[in-house]
Parts: sequence; C-alpha cells; structure tokens
Amino acid sequence: MQKITSSVELKVAIQLLEDEQALKGQLLKEKFNTAIESFKPAILLKSSIEEIFPPHFLINNIIGTTTGLVTGYLSRKNPPKS
Repeated sequence: MQKITSSVELKVAIQLLEDEQALKGQLLKEKFNTAIESFKPAILLKSSIEEIFPPHFLINNIIGTTTGLVTGYLSRKNPPKS
C-alpha cells in the first residue's frame, strides 16, 4: 500500500476499504446461507443416499427391475396355448 499524503487520498483509501469490507460481508452471508441450506434434513438424506447408491446404480436398478416386472406381467397375461 502506498503512503497516503493528502486528505483526498485518505478518503479514497477509506472508501476502497469500506467497499472491500461490504463485498466480503456479502460473500460471508452467502457462504453462511449455503452452509445452513446443506444441513437441512432432506439435503442430508439425499446426499447420504447418493454416497451409498450412486445415481447410475439406481437408474440401472430401476430399469432392470421395471423390465423384469413388465416381462413377467406380459408372460403371465398371455400364456402359451397348447
């Protein structure tokens, strides 16, 4: 930082520091709100489930289960005729 030699320079430096402080305060509030949001029970449950069962694992299981159920239903609905 440069040496301040006049009252105008002092006022400018003070304004810059106040602007910087306001910006940092806003960023801190946003980070705080994000942290609070991440502790909501639904978010915690969702992230826990995603850690145990990755999304691609669930999609593959859902597709496989649905295919099996539909195939089983169709095979019972139309039994082969003798």
